[in-house]
Amino acid sequence: MAAKTTAAMAVLFLAAATASSSDVGANPVQKVLQLLGDLEAKVKSEGAASQQNHVEFTAWCKERSSTLNNEIKTGKAEVADLQAAVSRASSMIERHATEIDEATTSIASNEAELKSAIEIRGNERDAFAAEESDLVDTIGALERAVGILEKEAMKGPAMLQQCESAGNVVAALKVLVDSSLLGERDAKTLTALVQGASQGSGSPDGSVYDNHSGSILSTLQELLEKARSQLDDARAKEKAATQNFQNLRQSLEDSVKYANQDLASAKANRLNQEQNKATATEDLAMASKNVAENTQALNTLELECKKRTEEFEEETKSRSEELKALGDAKKIVADMTGGAQSIQYSASSFLQQAQSTLKTSADLANFEVVQFVRRLARQQNSEALTQLGRRIASSLQASALTGDNPFGKVKGLISELIERLQNESEADAAEKAYCDKEIAYNSDKEQRKTAEFDRLTTWIDNMEARSAELKEQVADLQKALAALAATQKEMNGLRSEEHEQFVKDKAEMEKGVEGIKTALKILRDYYAQSGAAHSAAKGSASSIIGVLEVAEADFAKTLAEVESMESERQAEYEQGTKDNELEKAEKEQDVKYKTVEMSKIAKALRETDSDHKSAKAELEVILDYKAKLVERCAPKAETYAQRTARRAAEISGLEEALTILENEAALVQRHSTVRRHHA
Repeated sequence: MAAKTTAAMAVLFLAAATASSSDVGANPVQKVLQLLGDLEAKVKSEGAASQQNHVEFTAWCKERSSTLNNEIKTGKAEVADLQAAVSRASSMIERHATEIDEATTSIASNEAELKSAIEIRGNERDAFAAEESDLVDTIGALERAVGILEKEAMKGPAMLQQCESAGNVVAALKVLVDSSLLGERDAKTLTALVQGASQGSGSPDGSVYDNHSGSILSTLQELLEKARSQLDDARAKEKAATQNFQNLRQSLEDSVKYANQDLASAKANRLNQEQNKATATEDLAMASKNVAENTQALNTLELECKKRTEEFEEETKSRSEELKALGDAKKIVADMTGGAQSIQYSASSFLQQAQSTLKTSADLANFEVVQFVRRLARQQNSEALTQLGRRIASSLQASALTGDNPFGKVKGLISELIERLQNESEADAAEKAYCDKEIAYNSDKEQRKTAEFDRLTTWIDNMEARSAELKEQVADLQKALAALAATQKEMNGLRSEEHEQFVKDKAEMEKGVEGIKTALKILRDYYAQSGAAHSAAKGSASSIIGVLEVAEADFAKTLAEVESMESERQAEYEQGTKDNELEKAEKEQDVKYKTVEMSKIAKALRETDSDHKSAKAELEVILDYKAKLVERCAPKAETYAQRTARRAAEISGLEEALTILENEAALVQRHSTVRRHHA
C-alpha cells in the first residue's frame, strides 16, 4: 500500500508540474472556473436523474396503491359474502335441528301408538277366538240335536211327543240323553247355552223357549239359525277389526318410515350445512387475514412513499442550495480575479522550464495510472474498469499533447464510474427487494386460489356423480312402477275371472241346495201323512230322505267353502291391491324426492360453475403474472450476491485510487505553490 501511495504521489506531482508548465496562458483560476462549471453540470445531471427516479417511484406508488386498494375492496366484499354464507349455514343448521327433533318426536309417538294398537288387536283376536270356538261347538251340538230329532220324526212321533211333554228345552235334552240319542257332551253344551242365555252371556237366547208353544225341533232349529247368525256377525266384526288394524298399522308404519326418511334427510342436510359452515369459516378467516395484510401493506406503502417524497423534496432543496453556492462562487471568481490572474501568471521563463518536464511526467502518469486501473480490472474481471483504464490512458495522452491538467478529468472519470456503480447497486437492491416481495405475495395468492379451485372442482365432481346416481335410481324406480302397474293389471283380470266363476258356481250350488230342500219337503210332507189308500214305502223313503240329507249337507258345505274361498280371494286381492298402492305411493314419493334433489343439485352446479370459472380465470392471471416475475427475477449467470460483492470491490478500489489521487494532487499543488513562491 505504501509503494502504491508513493508511486501515485510521484505520478500526481509530475502531472501537476506538467499541467502547470504546459501552456503559458493556463492558470489555476481558469481551472477552478472549469471545475466549478463541471461540478455545476454534474449536480444538475444528478438532479435530473433524481427527478426521473422520483417520477418513476411516484408512478409505482400509485400503481401499487391502486392494486392494494382493489384487493382490499375485493377482499372486503368476499368477507361480507362469506359472513353471509356462515350466517345462512348457521340458520339452516338450526332449521334442520328442529326438523330432526320433530321427526324424532313423530317416530316415538307413532311407534308407541302402533305398539298399543298391536296389544289391543291381540286382545281382540283372543276374545274372538274364544267366542268363535264356543259358537262352533254350539252350532255343532245344535246341528246334531236337530238331525237326531228329524230322524226320530221320520221313524215316528213317539220320541217327539216325549220331548214335547218334557216342558222345556233342558228337560227335553235330558230325555234325548236318557234315550242315548244325544251325547252327554252335546247335552252339556246345549244346557249351558240355555242357562247362559238366561244369565245374559250373549249366547243364543234359549230361555225364551222354556214354555214355547211350538215343537222342540223348531226351537232347536231357531237356536241353530241364531247361533249361525251370531258366528257370522262375530267373524264379520273380526274381519272388519282385522282390516281396520291392518290399515292403521300400515298408516303408522308408513308414518314411521317417512319420518325416518325425513330424519335421515335432515341429518344429512345438517351435516352438509355444517361442512359448508366450516369451509366458509375457514375461507372467512383466510379472507380476513388477506384484507388485514393488504391493509397493513397499504399503510406501509403510504408511509414509505410519503417518506421518499419528503426525502426527495429535501434533496431537491439541498441540491438547489448547492447549485446556488456553486453559481455564486463561479461568478465571484470570474468577476473578481481577472486582474490578479494577469499579474500572477504573466511570467514565461518558469512555464517554459516546466514544459521541459511535462513529457516525462505525462509518460510516468500515463504508465502508473493506467497500470493501476488495469490491475484492478483484471482482479475484478470488470469490463467497466477496463474501459476506464482506456479512457484514463487516452485522457492522459491528450493532456500531454494539449498541456491541460489531467488530474481533474481523471478524477471525474473515476468519480463518474463510482457513482454509476453505486446507482447500479442501488437499482439491483431495489429490484431484488421488489422481486422478493412480489414473488412471495404472488405465491401466497397462488396457493390460496389453487386451494379454492381444487375445492370447487372436487365439489362439482361429487355433485355430478351424485346427480348421475340419482338419475339411475329414478330410472330404476320408474321401471319398477311400470312393472307394478302391469302386475296390478294382471291381478285385476284374474280377480275378475275368479269372481265370474264364483258367481256361476254359487248359483249352481244354491240351485242344487234349493232343489234338495224342495225334494225333502215333498217327501217328508207326503210320508208324514197317515191314512194312505195304499201301503206307502216309508222305509225306502226314509233311506232316500237320509241320502238327500247327506247330499244337502254336502251341497251346503261346498257352498260355504265356495263362499269362504271367494271371501279369502277377495281379501287377498284387496290386500295385494293395497300393498301395490302403498308400494306405488312409496316409489312415486321416492321419485319425487330424488327429482327435487336432482333439481337442487343442478341449481347448485350452475351457481358453483360460475365461481369455478371465476377461480380458474383468476388463477390463470396469477400464473401469468408469476411467469412474468420468473422471467424478470430469475437468477442470471451472475447472482445478486456475486454482483453486489463485485461492485463493492470495484467501488472500494476506485475510492482508494481516488483518495490516493486526491492526496497526490494536493502534494503536487503544494509543490507548485512552493516553486512559484521561490520563483
